[in-house]
Amino acid sequence: FPKITIRQIVDLKTRKSIREIIDGQQRLTTINDFINDKFMLTKVSEKFSKYKFSDLDEEKKKDFLSYEVSVDTVVASTEDEVLESFRRINSYTLPLNESEKRHATFQGEFKWFILKMIKGFSPIFESYNVLNTRQLSRMEDAELMAELCQILDIGIMNKSNPKIHDLYKKYDTTFKQQTEYESKLSDTLNYIKNELNDVCAAKILKKYSFYSLFSALTYNRWGIKNVSPDQI
Repeated sequence: FPKITIRQIVDLKTRKSIREIIDGQQRLTTINDFINDKFMLTKVSEKFSKYKFSDLDEEKKKDFLSYEVSVDTVVASTEDEVLESFRRINSYTLPLNESEKRHATFQGEFKWFILKMIKGFSPIFESYNVLNTRQLSRMEDAELMAELCQILDIGIMNKSNPKIHDLYKKYDTTFKQQTEYESKLSDTLNYIKNELNDVCAAKILKKYSFYSLFSALTYNRWGIKNVSPDQI
């Protein structure tokens, strides 16, 4: 059974330890749901096919409940350290997605610009539920930031991994627009955080709706290359 990784921090107000699951949430939820008879075993289990936990004999229940799950504990880590731990776990257990491949391939200016931007603004994506912790650990925040940068560079586009790849390649050696793009990205994202926080916090934003919000705010301030007034 794969190890569970948890983060342990101390709440200074209550002086109690708090444990957060870094890796293994789905596995632990499945175990808990089985114990509470929320599903039955499939035919993969062969001997126990269609059994719920309550259907097991007393000995099997004891065996199940006494099984030891290995746990690694990360003590007093920052959010960045937690995400880095998650990324390292994933690098050994999951195939790389497109965003991770790009950041393994490119080592130039645009890649480091994206990493700088997500370091400052990924908390927005998480706090508004645009991306969850696992998605952040798989560098989907880097992909979203690159898509927002693409709006500034060539305009509104359907999601396309080849086009994002081209953007990394285009600015790998020289990125003269960095100051301009950083200013526009920061201004717009800070506006969302400071002026639209109540609205965004009350909604469950998907990536596409956040992308649309960013596009509208960008167009209102600076215009967008492939969008004319009659299209609005």
